[in-house]
Amino acid sequence: MDTQVKIRFYLFTSKMKKDGKIPIYTRITHNYRSIQFSTGLSVSVRDWNKKLMRFRGESNESKVLNDTLQSIELRVRIAVNQLLKNGKNVSVERIKNDILNEPDNPKHVSECMETYISHIEALLNKDYTQSSLYRYKYTQSRILEFVRMKYKKSNYLIEDLNNNFLQDFEVYLRGSLGNSPKTVQKHIQRFSTMIRHCSYRGFVGLTSYPKNG
Repeated sequence: MDTQVKIRFYLFTSKMKKDGKIPIYTRITHNYRSIQFSTGLSVSVRDWNKKLMRFRGESNESKVLNDTLQSIELRVRIAVNQLLKNGKNVSVERIKNDILNEPDNPKHVSECMETYISHIEALLNKDYTQSSLYRYKYTQSRILEFVRMKYKKSNYLIEDLNNNFLQDFEVYLRGSLGNSPKTVQKHIQRFSTMIRHCSYRGFVGLTSYPKNG
């Protein structure tokens, strides 16, 4: 299991305040996924060392603020260790929830697919055809039967999705079902569309998605 987590602090320049200070955000990256959240701190550009990702100067205020950033880094490391200790998969969503004391509210693949299918049904005969609805439902059924076969469970967490999931799904479609490469690609495209739709609507905290999706 890859447990390497990258932590960066950056200035969210588009949210500059009236006093000229800019909010500092934390970006956590793991397995090509990233998630951001505010540190609650702000700084003027001249007082920020971009390379070191720290406040400039040796004043007591700068030291206290830099200690706060260091504390966030430490909490990220502790969160990762705790997830591993509890036998859970490390994900940026779970790390963020732990740091911000937010409840762990997992979202599943089936919920995202249902959300998108409901979207199609609401716009049926306007933006979508009956044929499109059938094809997306067909992909939905293939995904769920793959999850049951591969993972021996009825659903799958969004935050656990990765390239291996898509590659194994492709093997299932081609090896077990004998689907053509074109059919496989269409299933993967439709599945990716459904997942991204949920992400755009804020249904899941997915900020990155497997590249071959």
